[in-house]
Amino acid sequence: MKQGAKSAGMEDIPKAPPPETPPPATASIPDRNICHEISGDYWVMSRDVAVSNVKDFCGQTEHSKKYNVGSVNELELSVKNNNDDSRSPKDSPSCVERFQNAVIDGCDGDDAVNNPHNYKFGSTLTTGDGWEYRMTPLSRQVNELNCDASYRFFWDGFEIRGKNWREAELGAGGEGLLKELRGCGVVSDWKFEQTPNDCCFQWYSSGSLPIGTRDCVGRAVQNAGASSPGNCWGPNRRGLRRRDNIDNWPGYGDSSRHVFENVTSA
Repeated sequence: MKQGAKSAGMEDIPKAPPPETPPPATASIPDRNICHEISGDYWVMSRDVAVSNVKDFCGQTEHSKKYNVGSVNELELSVKNNNDDSRSPKDSPSCVERFQNAVIDGCDGDDAVNNPHNYKFGSTLTTGDGWEYRMTPLSRQVNELNCDASYRFFWDGFEIRGKNWREAELGAGGEGLLKELRGCGVVSDWKFEQTPNDCCFQWYSSGSLPIGTRDCVGRAVQNAGASSPGNCWGPNRRGLRRRDNIDNWPGYGDSSRHVFENVTSA
């Protein structure tokens, strides 16, 4: 057989191509929830109202919508797809669940110290599949106070009403306020109650302190979350200042108005 001649029956066998390199695995993008935190003057009072609004919003096609305009629960909801502007809340997957679990309850729930009434401050949730869910509270919750501390012969009596105080300082049952007032002297006859049916305030407290503590009460209410001392400042010698008794306000003169259902004793 001549050199180079092929053996009978033998043919050129083609070489197999090298295996293709698989494409790199695509890393999944995690969800990101940017909370507004428990701070500032804007929040939604009722968690349940916010949930109800979300259920309505997720079933329609507007990209953003305001709810409860003019009330303490005023808010704006928005949804967008970062990859396709034409898609609406009605197209977004698990819209209600994502709003409820992350935007409404994922930031400021289960905080009995800083947010005992479970107010909702909102957030912006961006999901790995390209959707953005946002809730923005629009009602400014003004910090309000009526404070009176006056001479009562053998002691100073005080009456305090408040709304939208910083709850971390006030305490769910007024314990933060009581702590600050005890810095003025021995507190007796202490009472504190929530007043959900009050037209203007959320809670009411009263009690007695040693004579000459009006100025101290003013500092105490500010340390407990008030934005000002109200009428609780300056000397309170008998006859020097007229009492700004809350019972003299229109609608507060009924002696049965101040019936304490849950009395906390000092």
